[in-house]
Amino acid sequence: MAKRTSAHTSSRSASSSHAKGTRTAGTTRRRAATPTRTTTPTRAATKRRTATDTSQHAAPHASTAPHASTAPHASTAPHASTGTRTSAHPRSGAHPRSRAANSSSGAHTVARRTATPSPVSAHSSSKGHRMSAITVFLWILIVLFAAWMAMRFLPSSLDHGTAVPDMTALVTLLAIPLLIIAVWALARRSWAQGICSVILVLLNVTLSAGYFFALPDGINRLLGQPVQSTVTADELHTAQAACSASADDEASSRCIRIMTLNSRYGKADASAIVHAVKQHGVTVLALQEVSDDMLASLEKSGIGDILPYMTRGEASQLDNGGFNVIFSQSRPTATTENAVNIRTAHVPQITLDIQGTAVRIASAHTASPHRGTDRWHDGIEDLAALGNSDSSTHGTPSIVVGDLNATMSHPSFRDLLVNGAFTDASYELHSGTHLSFPASWFFTPSLLELDHVLHTDGVTTADMTSVTIPRTDHRAQIATLYVQ
Repeated sequence: MAKRTSAHTSSRSASSSHAKGTRTAGTTRRRAATPTRTTTPTRAATKRRTATDTSQHAAPHASTAPHASTAPHASTAPHASTGTRTSAHPRSGAHPRSRAANSSSGAHTVARRTATPSPVSAHSSSKGHRMSAITVFLWILIVLFAAWMAMRFLPSSLDHGTAVPDMTALVTLLAIPLLIIAVWALARRSWAQGICSVILVLLNVTLSAGYFFALPDGINRLLGQPVQSTVTADELHTAQAACSASADDEASSRCIRIMTLNSRYGKADASAIVHAVKQHGVTVLALQEVSDDMLASLEKSGIGDILPYMTRGEASQLDNGGFNVIFSQSRPTATTENAVNIRTAHVPQITLDIQGTAVRIASAHTASPHRGTDRWHDGIEDLAALGNSDSSTHGTPSIVVGDLNATMSHPSFRDLLVNGAFTDASYELHSGTHLSFPASWFFTPSLLELDHVLHTDGVTTADMTSVTIPRTDHRAQIATLYVQ
């Protein structure tokens, strides 16, 4: 029995030695087959290799489990441990399943990296959406302002729709927001928007350029402007010399110094009006929105001592804030309390003899648009009858002054200039605009030229200025006219 046990023990020892030799030889062959790396791995590669070794650590243990089970003695454990370390080498090809698991893990890692959006790309995408919204917003503004400017080119038969006169009056002010849009668009390198905005700004500025220098007649017609550059430089120099303070009495007697003012329901400061008449040597004073109380205040302030002759329009229910009045220094050769029938305050008119030339002067106040756009349009249109369009009055100089509630942007006003053969004194001088409204709003400068001095052929504008009168929302226009 002892012999049998010894033999069995010897057999197991031999078998164990044989297995150990076999594993050692296999390990040696695998190490020899593994190529030697000649390059130093980078830090990132080392991290990836460590992660791979960790993921593969469980598989080699499973593969060596059968060897451990055949060796119940503790002496076989080191061999199992050695086998585990050898098979876990990243370059060993002993376990295809481990390499497949490694590839699958790497694929999942790459997929996760690809699917996860970068914070930078997300920010860029969000920024792109915001820029797109800004672009659309700017285009909307440009289109709206372009349509607004187009109101200026409407035919006069369509310029009196609801809110159209008020919006058209503000067309010249659109250059400011359009310039802001142009700068904004160019700063964002939105070239199409920037170019469109710049074109609109240039067009808007060109529409008002005639107030500063004479435009060619072709440009005026292209822009829908009346031709207002008929006065030559010599004629202007003659008028200015004749009406200067140093001129002799005979030359200056052909000059009319006329002042027009909207009195704002008769609330304008009467003493300030009289002071302005004295200071500027006014010979004809035309007032609108006058009341009986204001006439009494003017008399107390001494208006009769300077301009003793007065012609007034009769008060009516159609008065636009009050009636109209004309004061003159010389006696009129003819007067009328209503020179033209319009649906607003009566239009008084006087005729003066200027060195043998009869000159007619009228004080007008068309209805404001908020009292009815149709009344406003018809009133401006009817004033053309006071001009020289009628052959029966041709050759008689005519002057119309007052608050016409219109600017050069209104088609109806430009038609008045054409149909009545009128010239706007401010536009004729090319010395800048003479803005008259508003005049008493807090922190708001005058923005619109609603008050005008119009004249027909035979009269030349020598100069023009605007002055502020307290307690009224209009500035007074004072023009020097030379009768040829």
